[in-house]
Amino acid sequence: MTGRASQRSSPESRALTWTRLSARALAQQRWVCLLVVVIVALLSGLLAAWPRLDQAAKADQVRYRIADSSAIGRDVAATVSAQSVLYGTTAGGPGLSEAEIWEAFDAEIAALREARDAPLRSVLGQADRVAVTIKEFEPAVNPDVDVRSPSLALAGDPDLADRVTLSQGGWPQAPQWDAGSTPTTGAPGEARPDFQVEILVLEETAQRLGLTLGEPVRVPTTYVDMSLVLVGTYTVDDLTDPYWGHISAAAAPSVVEDLNAGTAVAGIGYTAADGWWRTLQATQESAEVRVWLDVDPDALDGVDPAL
Repeated sequence: MTGRASQRSSPESRALTWTRLSARALAQQRWVCLLVVVIVALLSGLLAAWPRLDQAAKADQVRYRIADSSAIGRDVAATVSAQSVLYGTTAGGPGLSEAEIWEAFDAEIAALREARDAPLRSVLGQADRVAVTIKEFEPAVNPDVDVRSPSLALAGDPDLADRVTLSQGGWPQAPQWDAGSTPTTGAPGEARPDFQVEILVLEETAQRLGLTLGEPVRVPTTYVDMSLVLVGTYTVDDLTDPYWGHISAAAAPSVVEDLNAGTAVAGIGYTAADGWWRTLQATQESAEVRVWLDVDPDALDGVDPAL
């Protein structure tokens, strides 16, 4: 009897008893075990998928913010000195033709885009550009219109015809200028050569400034006695084109009303497609080339937004 009691109370007997009891309890509550297994599996899957879900959420947020921003805020933009382009620092020298200068400049910008790392390069569109003088030229006040401070900046774009429609007149012709002529020094009293530039102006701007087709408007500069001749007006084909955000005064006149100084109207006069660099060389005016690359938010698929 004592031997049987000792056998029942041995550690091996107790361990076996607890094992049996645990197995019996689990067998009676199978659904609890199944629930635990399912929860563990779900948590494991969630933890494994979380980095991908987090990256996808961030990419969606970046795409939304980019798509919702304006062209000015979205595009990768820069300005380049037009003089550096003309005289070879950027595009290859003054011996090139007008078209060759533009082509060389476009090729350099395209090469810069291709040199970017893959994540950035994949979201950048093709480059666009327009050249604009820093100075706004001030023609004489026209008494027939209520504008006391008229001004026009000159711009050059060989692809302008793809964005506008002629409403009156025709397209500007390249100005006559000998690229090898000796420039004046700009000294007071020095005789300045005549220089006539044909321009194309937004129809609304031409009306506000009181400009007349074919009538020269003198705007003397330091080095030449320049006259601007309006030969045509245009309307914008697509006001939603991001291009107009980078040269806004070309799509609508800039108007400032002042009770004391009167109305100020500023606009843009486009030179001939093959005459911008010649105009810049003759006037020696400071100018810049505005360059921008559109950012495509849809191209962010599969790209880490942190890059």
